[in-house]
Amino acid sequence: MAAGSTPCAVRIHDAGLVNRTPQVLQRELHLVGAMVLRMEQRPKGNPEQAAERLTMGALTACFKKPLATTLPAAGWLAGRCTAPDAAGSALLESSLRDALASLDVHRLGAHGPAYVECAMSMGLRGDADAAVAALQAIAAGGGAGSTHDWQGAYYLAQYGDTSGWAAIVAALGSGDEHSRLMATRHLFVFIPYDGTTRDGLLIDAAARLAAALDDPSEYVAVEVPGLLAEAGLDDIRELLADAAAPGRPASVRAAAADVLKIVEHGE
Repeated sequence: MAAGSTPCAVRIHDAGLVNRTPQVLQRELHLVGAMVLRMEQRPKGNPEQAAERLTMGALTACFKKPLATTLPAAGWLAGRCTAPDAAGSALLESSLRDALASLDVHRLGAHGPAYVECAMSMGLRGDADAAVAALQAIAAGGGAGSTHDWQGAYYLAQYGDTSGWAAIVAALGSGDEHSRLMATRHLFVFIPYDGTTRDGLLIDAAARLAAALDDPSEYVAVEVPGLLAEAGLDDIRELLADAAAPGRPASVRAAAADVLKIVEHGE
């Protein structure tokens, strides 16, 4: 088999991180195929079949030609696959290191997603110090102004580092509904730190997640019932019953009712 066609086996693991939870790993398992499709620049396709096409050659080619459209996916995949040998592992690690070194955290522009994904994958491949330093540069102290500060904050929280909380709070308060949705989707990883403070801000992730049921945009609010269930909040039934009651948009009520049935009956 030619080196370029050598399969790169998927490996979603906790890497020994204190807060890389089963919920995090489950999300990532569902992302593998979509990430391969993005790397291949295929807007449509079967994710399961795509995951089977992941090879060392396809992955490393994206690092040799680092496009803003493909490098984030390649960076993500490089931390979640097993190379066929030590040389392959070294190649992936050097590719990540070089890609990250080529990006200026204060002038990322469209390369924000690539920076964050390459940084996290360096950590998943064993260089935790470099990963945390790079993620802190984009997310700590309120963020570096990238559109993906929230993603850096999410990854830092998996290390037990809550220094990105202010960046999450800023994204939740954004006038852009997509930014609010992304921050809301990633609140759950901060819930273990609820009640503590960081940079003068109370961490109240569970309350903020519940409050997102009342986001002015249905684009955000309709996802919240599922996110509440995923987070496993103690008062999940009460929250969902309230969300399913009259007074909210029909799409949010329907989503809440559907999730409530699953929670109550284990369907």
